[in-house]
Amino acid sequence: MSKKIESQLSNQQNGIRWMPFIGENYFNSPFKILLVGESHYANPNDSNDLSNNPDFTKLMVKELGIEKMNYNNIKLFNRVNSLINYNANDVVWQNICFYNFIQEVMPENIIRPTRENYINGWKSFIHLIDALKPDLCIFIGTESANSLKIALNNNEEYTISNFIRGEKINRTYLRTASLNNSNHTSKLIFIKHLSKFATVSKWREKILEITPEAKNII
Repeated sequence: MSKKIESQLSNQQNGIRWMPFIGENYFNSPFKILLVGESHYANPNDSNDLSNNPDFTKLMVKELGIEKMNYNNIKLFNRVNSLINYNANDVVWQNICFYNFIQEVMPENIIRPTRENYINGWKSFIHLIDALKPDLCIFIGTESANSLKIALNNNEEYTISNFIRGEKINRTYLRTASLNNSNHTSKLIFIKHLSKFATVSKWREKILEITPEAKNII
């Protein structure tokens, strides 16, 4: 199934540069969860830079998430693993997906995506939703929420409902919404970027409070 989905995504003019990581059991899961990262960065000092490899996202999940490798002082996946309870549940990565929202490489980690990057990210994201049909999308970072309504303003297939700015945690407002088309609804939850002084346990608690169905998966 995963190979079929990848073929579908790579054959479309949808702006998807890097294939998502799709866990082996994702399509059999009773509640499908998609984790959404933000950006990939090029490493000009690394002769093995993989930013042009369509499997870049999958490799990052495998090495930094599943295998817990630590290089270039990248701490994000340590916190992602805490968010999904990977240390206690060693099969959780096989039940979920991971995708990077911005499908354009950022030249340095100090450079932030532009508004146009986020708008284009949504245009690609709806193609991914069509293929994966997640029940819950957990966005690691809230900035993409600011461009959701603008990006899909003239979209005839998808509607946005229940767009809410919730409580403040770690100086960041929780945001939630639903993305709907004629045959599927995905719940969207936007949390503080986990690389920015986030208390992971608080955000995990809030996610499970909003979507108790996720407790059986993460």
